[in-house]
Amino acid sequence: MNRILEFLWIIVRITVFWFSVYGIGDIVRHYFKRTGYKLPASFAGIVSLLALSLPLSLIGIFSRPVLTAFLLTGALIKIVTLVRNKQDFPRFKMSGIHGLILLAIAGFILVTNTMRASEPQTNPDALTAYAVQPDRWLTSGRIYYIEDSKFSGLPSTGEILAAWPASLSSSRTDQLSLLQVFQMSMLLFSAIAAWKILGRGKNALLITVIACMATSMLAGWASLPKIEMTLLYFSTVAICLLYRGYINKERPFDPVPFLAMGLALGTKLTAYVLLPSFLLFAIASPTYRKLKNVLIWSAVLAAIPLAFAVRTMMHTGALFYPHSTSFFKADEDHILLEVPEITELARENAAPNDLLVNTEHVSLFVNISELISSWGLPAFVFLLGLASLAMRRRLHDVLLPLAAVLIYCLIASVVFNPLRWGAKYAFLMSPFMAAIGTRWTEELVFPRISFYVFLLVVVLTSSLQPRFGYVLSFPGMSSSLDFRPPNIVMVKALHEWCNDNLPEGSRLLSMWKRERYFSDHSVIVIENHPLGRRLFLVETLEEEMDLLQRMGIDFIYFQTSDPMPGDLEYCIQVLQSDRLEYVIEISGFTLCRIIY
Repeated sequence: MNRILEFLWIIVRITVFWFSVYGIGDIVRHYFKRTGYKLPASFAGIVSLLALSLPLSLIGIFSRPVLTAFLLTGALIKIVTLVRNKQDFPRFKMSGIHGLILLAIAGFILVTNTMRASEPQTNPDALTAYAVQPDRWLTSGRIYYIEDSKFSGLPSTGEILAAWPASLSSSRTDQLSLLQVFQMSMLLFSAIAAWKILGRGKNALLITVIACMATSMLAGWASLPKIEMTLLYFSTVAICLLYRGYINKERPFDPVPFLAMGLALGTKLTAYVLLPSFLLFAIASPTYRKLKNVLIWSAVLAAIPLAFAVRTMMHTGALFYPHSTSFFKADEDHILLEVPEITELARENAAPNDLLVNTEHVSLFVNISELISSWGLPAFVFLLGLASLAMRRRLHDVLLPLAAVLIYCLIASVVFNPLRWGAKYAFLMSPFMAAIGTRWTEELVFPRISFYVFLLVVVLTSSLQPRFGYVLSFPGMSSSLDFRPPNIVMVKALHEWCNDNLPEGSRLLSMWKRERYFSDHSVIVIENHPLGRRLFLVETLEEEMDLLQRMGIDFIYFQTSDPMPGDLEYCIQVLQSDRLEYVIEISGFTLCRIIY
């Protein structure tokens, strides 16, 4: 029972977030109506929260209480609006048995996906960077560059937005659950936004939602406290708005699609893979061919990623640290030097911590096949719509979106090679494909055979039977939504002890383990910190001590049975010296104080 209540409490808070988004978005969209721009209320609300983040950070009140107060206010505005205008309440009256079947399947898949997302995951990227930044920013009351993580140099739009739902959390574990359910909700609203922009009919909405939520790759990445679904949302809004302008022959220049694409680039650099398809839609539209408009939308598109690049350059010397160019080289203290021992370890693929992935290239044909297969139901709906147009001899209507999808497929297959490593970055057109597929099938009033073919594909690909078992077993899995044994972060107990017992402002050096999420203190990881790597290259103990002092390290911790993978511990002289004072051993990790 406790588990169900905790799950419902998470749903309540995520609902508050989205009510706030729509409450603020309605106000902003009302203004934009007078300017002629058409944008989804969800997008308007999210952009408003991002814009509000900057002044709150500058005055030092980007904190949990303040952000929570804004969210509650926005949610209250939406509730008052709905009460006063009852016609604004969403109505889901379905006509016929088809609509009821779709509604039942969509609801069931949404519930099971959300249950899965509510269980805290131990994804190393999230526990190293993506969940760390919102947590630290909310604690300090400002958005700042996290010096002990190279990931802080990357675009951070996703992390800034994640801080808003994270502000509603009560603990770090609870925050992981909230961020995961938030990402699942971003997948849902990506599908809804694609349908609102391009789709027709309520059955089309349900098909679009089912296609996205039942695709294993999308649902799997939406269950992690990262930023992939935020990237998907901005990419979906960008590509769908631009294509709508093309098919509706809208003449007024609209910068909103380019703002959305800029936000996608400001969320993750992999959005550049979508740019050629995005620009294809822009070139095809007469509105954007004029030189004046080209200059305007180029500036809008580049503004957000450029702002992050300038911030990164101010801290590291390189625009996109740790990637440097001959023009913008990283400062000396930020250069990640080549360490032969680490390189050899990487070559042998012997590191036990997911540092390395088998990245042997495969043939382009294999990559394209794997990519189309990973797209799942959105690709199926897209092809179903294409077949529908072919039967009606309207293939000219499909040429532009088909070309955009094929270009994206080709570029993604070349850039993300092998696909089994990069497929998680190659789903940016999935909601678009699902929504445009429903549009081509004329409001999804399928012929009876086609409708049941779709249902059969859903049953075969969405693991409905295991989902039923999961729902039945969910209440008894544990007494609360916390880490179960398979998900334990081994260093978590040591971090929590340090939070309670070490002086404020202490800096810890991890001899290999990357996770830093549960630590209140700065955690420097030796193998991915520029000065940490130099510890492998100096020749004397005194040089090592000088580097440790430059980094401001107070304590060192390592796994007691195997301090570093392979034999790397023998490359670090301080580990074999008398300059370490034993402090404590917890859960297989030893903590030592450095004696300078």
